[in-house]
Amino acid sequence: MAAIRHHDPPTEPTVRSTTLMGMKAAIRVAMCAALTVLTSAGCQQWGGPRRAPSGAAPAPSPSPNVTVASSPPTSVITEVRRGSVPGPPGHEVNQVEFASATHGYATSVRSQPVGTDDHPRYTTALFATVDGGRTWRALIDPRGQTSDPHMWVIDPRTIVLLADADATYESTDGGATFRFHPGLNPPAMDAILCRSGCAHSRYDGSSTLPLTTPEIPGYAPATTHVGGGLFWSVSKQDGSFFTAVSTDGGAIWRRHGVPEHPGGRPDLITLSSSAGGHDPWLVGYMIDGGVGANGRSAPMRRKEVGVPLLWLFEGGQWVPKGTVSAPTSKHHAYEVAAIGGGLAAVTGPHGIALVDTAWHYIEMSPLPQAVTTMCDGTIVASAHTKNTVYLGTRAGSGVRWTQVAIEVAQ
Repeated sequence: MAAIRHHDPPTEPTVRSTTLMGMKAAIRVAMCAALTVLTSAGCQQWGGPRRAPSGAAPAPSPSPNVTVASSPPTSVITEVRRGSVPGPPGHEVNQVEFASATHGYATSVRSQPVGTDDHPRYTTALFATVDGGRTWRALIDPRGQTSDPHMWVIDPRTIVLLADADATYESTDGGATFRFHPGLNPPAMDAILCRSGCAHSRYDGSSTLPLTTPEIPGYAPATTHVGGGLFWSVSKQDGSFFTAVSTDGGAIWRRHGVPEHPGGRPDLITLSSSAGGHDPWLVGYMIDGGVGANGRSAPMRRKEVGVPLLWLFEGGQWVPKGTVSAPTSKHHAYEVAAIGGGLAAVTGPHGIALVDTAWHYIEMSPLPQAVTTMCDGTIVASAHTKNTVYLGTRAGSGVRWTQVAIEVAQ
């Protein structure tokens, strides 16, 4: 069992490009990810609650309060899984995505593209695992060749493959079959279209239910369903932010102000929640840090630029977090995932940190560059190398990690 040493961030980090084989940005997208939209009960999503089946008791609403760890978080790598995929000759791993602790998908591409320099095309192959990356099996990749080999993993059985710049293939049975869709909006993509603001009612796969509008200042508050009957709404007016919470499916709202953060006043705030909605965080960015860097216009989880300002809802109020040992890199991309227990995982130019009051940096190699929390609570951190991911499980006051790395067996 190898302990991961916590360390202070370097003052002059080296940032590796995240370009993904011809894409403008390689940004991971997964179901139940922080700041994305989810479609299953108990996960973070935008829109109305699911109706309980006839005669069934409604799902209980989680409390918006959290229990915060009393000791500094720890991180331990408990296992390293190295596997191989039966790729064609000349292929290399291009992308690895997990939807849970057990189910994941990977793609490989031929290292030498075909076509012209102006219009290169890549031969692709697709693989799946159902045992956490210990073993992989080949699937039929319906694309054959594509100019843009990106993949979105929506849930353990639903994946979307980008086929050139204006079409997709969608599978809802774990890659056994695929359906071609012209354009970039197949049905599964509805799960990740809204990220930082949606209408007050949204189709969630079972019903469309309007919500009452919370009486908080600001125009068109963004409402987030974080599990059961629990909803949060966030708005902005005259430079100040306001929130309201409902525990009864949007019928009654309680207003909560957002205090000033010692790190500054953000121009944008989004809400992130751990699986089940028990751990809500506000994530703020300042425009002078360069909010944006969204990459392609196709739906994908975006990376903001600039050190995020964080608040955790505890004791019935929003409390500023991450005020100690915060990084100073203002022009780099960061991602935030609520992971439960009063902790957020944040990736940036220095790798990954667990954040409570302070930023606790973790030395991991290769460096994680993106992080998200899945519906089953698994924390997935993708490395800057395309063939490696870290699967994390909350353990006491910290996280136990499994490193999963795969290669193409020639």
